Amino acid sequence: METELTEQENSRALEMLTHIEANPDITQVTLADELGVAVGTINWYLKRLISKGYVKVRRAQRKKLRYIITPEGIALRANLTVDYIKTSFDLYRRVRERSTRCLEQLKAAGYSEV
Repeated sequence: METELTEQENSRALEMLTHIEANPDITQVTLADELGVAVGTINWYLKRLISKGYVKVRRAQRKKLRYIITPEGIALRANLTVDYIKTSFDLYRRVRERSTRCLEQLKAAGYSEV
């Protein structure tokens, strides 16, 4: 899944797996509210996660479902977390370097305060 989806989709999958792990009885409506997306989007992601074997669905009560993250889903969440951290640090490093260059240019131009 991680190589088949865009960075944004990976981010959404990571958020969903994290929420499901914290609350297996979470509803699609609650997931949609917490993630700020449409219920249809949640449904699409859940179907993908289920079809790939990252999440299983069990009937908890008559009309309630329980989402269970499989060992493969836990591994995916770990990989997506590592990728997210790497991307975040890379972004931080690039912004810091760019800011430093900008401040050096301002200093060279004679500015002492920004």
